[in-house]
Amino acid sequence: MIHSHRGPVIPNSKMHGCYNGVGLWFVEGIAGIRVHASESPPLTIRAGVDAGDITWARGHRAALHGRAESSWALGPHGFTHNVSIPVSAVAKVLIPSKSGAGGVTEGGKPLSAAHGVTVVGEEVVNGVSYAAVHVPSGRYAFGSGWARGAA
Repeated sequence: MIHSHRGPVIPNSKMHGCYNGVGLWFVEGIAGIRVHASESPPLTIRAGVDAGDITWARGHRAALHGRAESSWALGPHGFTHNVSIPVSAVAKVLIPSKSGAGGVTEGGKPLSAAHGVTVVGEEVVNGVSYAAVHVPSGRYAFGSGWARGAA
């Protein structure tokens, strides 16, 4: 420890950077907000339903154009995911679904009738099947009948 006339001075930590990874895991891995400028679109939101027995999460993060928000829950009636995409941004959102885009709603409507939502395919991440959509800035309320462990 270094001392000065004001008392002990703690030297600058060389380890603090490792804690950033833990915080980033909560935002990216649980709340599901991933920002990578080299990807197109640079904002991806995928709820961390594969991160153990977690049944809900809420978080926000600075994105390239403003603040992105994610709030999801997994209950007895399925999965819900509210997302907020900042102005002038486009995001890819992955919604867990055992029947692809046909099993997903936005605002209570099928994706085919949802304004601004473009279905871009399906993806499997860590054994979970997702419907992939692109959405412009705005607020969205996605839902599906997906349940953990369901075939």
